[in-house]
Amino acid sequence: MLYRVRNSHPRMKAPSDPIPALDAADISTIHHRASDSCFRILQDLARGALMVDRHARITWIDEKYIDFLGLPANADVIGRHVEEVIPHTRMPEVLREGRAIPFDVMETDSGWCVVSRFPLFDDAGTVIGGFGFVMFGDLEPLKSVSQKLERLRTDLSSTRSKLEALRRSKYNFSQFVGNSNAAAAIKRQARAAASTDSTIMICGETGTGKELLAQAIHAASSRADRHFVGINIAAIPEELMEVELFGAKYGAYTGADRNGRIGKLELAHGGTLFLDEVADMSLRTQVKLLRTLQEREIESLGSNVVTKVDVRVIAASSRDLSCLVQEGKFRPDLYYRLNVVPLNIPPLRERAADIPLLCEVLIENICKSQRISLKELDRAAIELLEMQPWPGNVRELRNVLERACVLSSRQTLSVNDFIDFLTPGQPPESTIPARMSAATLGSAVGELERRMIRAAWEQTHGNKLLMAKRLGVSRSNLYKKLDLYGIQ
Repeated sequence: MLYRVRNSHPRMKAPSDPIPALDAADISTIHHRASDSCFRILQDLARGALMVDRHARITWIDEKYIDFLGLPANADVIGRHVEEVIPHTRMPEVLREGRAIPFDVMETDSGWCVVSRFPLFDDAGTVIGGFGFVMFGDLEPLKSVSQKLERLRTDLSSTRSKLEALRRSKYNFSQFVGNSNAAAAIKRQARAAASTDSTIMICGETGTGKELLAQAIHAASSRADRHFVGINIAAIPEELMEVELFGAKYGAYTGADRNGRIGKLELAHGGTLFLDEVADMSLRTQVKLLRTLQEREIESLGSNVVTKVDVRVIAASSRDLSCLVQEGKFRPDLYYRLNVVPLNIPPLRERAADIPLLCEVLIENICKSQRISLKELDRAAIELLEMQPWPGNVRELRNVLERACVLSSRQTLSVNDFIDFLTPGQPPESTIPARMSAATLGSAVGELERRMIRAAWEQTHGNKLLMAKRLGVSRSNLYKKLDLYGIQ
């Protein structure tokens, strides 16, 4: 059953007569009653209240204040200077400076209390007196407030510290693992670039460690104590890229933040801005970024204010920007602005000599993060990994190692732990270990043949029929090779 509920407050009707003009007497009455009401409310809440004239003589004091001060109920304090009755009061200061002290602590014979003091002015703005209240008779009520403020201050400080840590670089050159000639050369070039403020372009296949190198450059530069701000161009929709880079004023677009949005360029002021996959930037955004690099100033979306920025730009790309320039997909003027100091990270297949050291570091990190016992690789497994093409480079290598570490129960990982992840077979020419280039052709071929036969032996558990099929040789030829290389 439904019931209709009638509002206890009748709906107001519009007056039939026109509203009269506001009268000065009404204004005075409202102000007077508001002042009177506010004073009475504060007096009811307070532990005591008093009034003084312009000479700081008490003109009125309520019974609660008399009692709080520990004076007799019939004490005659009217006309006495306020400091004679309340020695530590700051009321004379309020009258002298005409400035309220809305929150203060004052010492009395019974302890500390919380007080408020206000001056009174005439129509000409001259101080004619003042009044005050004892809001709390002790400091106990303030303890919880003080504790909350302290917690807020601590939380704010902690949050700021965490944010600052996130904005700083996480890597340095020691974490770019490798002792091959190729790795040593790229680190030497990067260290030299870090000592300058020049714009850097890092090129390399995906997974080679472009962002790691960028952060290492920042950490070794004079900007190391400022922000390192990274942005992946490929991950941001084109319509939002301008806002991400340059920021936006409130109202610049539908759904814009009420407080506006700070762009990555302004956020990186004084530090380093890392533009990953810069080849995916639209031509429109390229124009605005070029102007920023030339003039060192930005203009947020929807704003007419120009802001100066001091930022070092490090760009990165897994695509050949020079080819994109020729195809008209990347502005040549921006390309020359970004490609001041080019750094080309070689793919993993061109520095296979670094794989043993990389595996050692990666496995240690993997086991630590996964909370499993530390594992190691046997020689055959290392040789097998050295022969892979690794199109995903170090990122792919870490993926394979983590999978083997998690799935294997053995302390030492062998070729068998990688059978399902890697396909045996002759590697492409570019994957031949770099150290073989110094040997004769015959010895290099023999070394590669021995490794492939050893890997096939491990993968098939010595099953010669399967080995012959996998290697594409006859069984009789396989037996000869096994005897030749002493594999059994």
